[in-house]
Amino acid sequence: MALKLLGRGVIKQEKPDEFLEIFNQLKRDHSTQNLTEELLQKERLLSKKKERQAKKTYRELMLSDEENETTLEKANREIASLREEIGSINYRLKEVQKERSNLWDKINDLLHIYIENNRIKCHIGFDTPEQYLQFREQQNREPQPIRNPFHTYHYCVYENNNTITDQCNKFIFRGYLYGFDEKDIHTINERKLLVKEHYFKQEKKFNRLQKEIRLFEKLEASEVQERELIPEEVRFTVWRRDEGKCVQCGSKKNLEFDHIIPISKGGSSTERNIQLLCAKCNREKSDKI
Repeated sequence: MALKLLGRGVIKQEKPDEFLEIFNQLKRDHSTQNLTEELLQKERLLSKKKERQAKKTYRELMLSDEENETTLEKANREIASLREEIGSINYRLKEVQKERSNLWDKINDLLHIYIENNRIKCHIGFDTPEQYLQFREQQNREPQPIRNPFHTYHYCVYENNNTITDQCNKFIFRGYLYGFDEKDIHTINERKLLVKEHYFKQEKKFNRLQKEIRLFEKLEASEVQERELIPEEVRFTVWRRDEGKCVQCGSKKNLEFDHIIPISKGGSSTERNIQLLCAKCNREKSDKI
């Protein structure tokens, strides 16, 4: 099939209220840093102006008839003090600009969905938190087509329900990223259906596997002594082979791992010599041996 799963868990799932709270706090902090930077810039301009005036005064003293070492030294100290003050302002300004830049990166990160793996590297950008939350909600209900003109993904633009434009061959559905081959001939609605089919098949498969493992672990925990006799990988192989039920009566209750040929009679703990029996069938077998 031309459909491929390219990435899983590509969308963070914070609650909308929490997301907006984080976003708004970052915006407030960013605005505060902007204001601080403006004030520092004004302070820097004022200090530079004072420095120019102090240098002018120093030159005038050098040329005047009233020149003396004490006056020149005082003027020189004032220039040095102003330079030190400007240096301090420049340092604070750099720190504020760095923090403001970091805050902007965090805001930007919140409004982007980043996808990176060995098949694809891209991101989907949004202009507002509302756009991001809307997209996140929409992709939970319906596969959302996206396009990639310059390594940055955007909403896919299509003229009608069946016409794909701008090579909308990738879709996001419930945090999963899917891609279609460029030669794929399905319409956009057909692609959405194929994405849904793939997703629900995978979910069903993993739910079944999760249930199998949960039941297996429950049985494993109840048989401490047997665990020492039968390797865990053998137990799990037998569990899956016998489909988690008694091979005699089909019961799924009170299951036990049974040696077909008992160890006391030379039987091994390999999967060929192990079977699943319910407690009742296992007792009946033991009575016959």
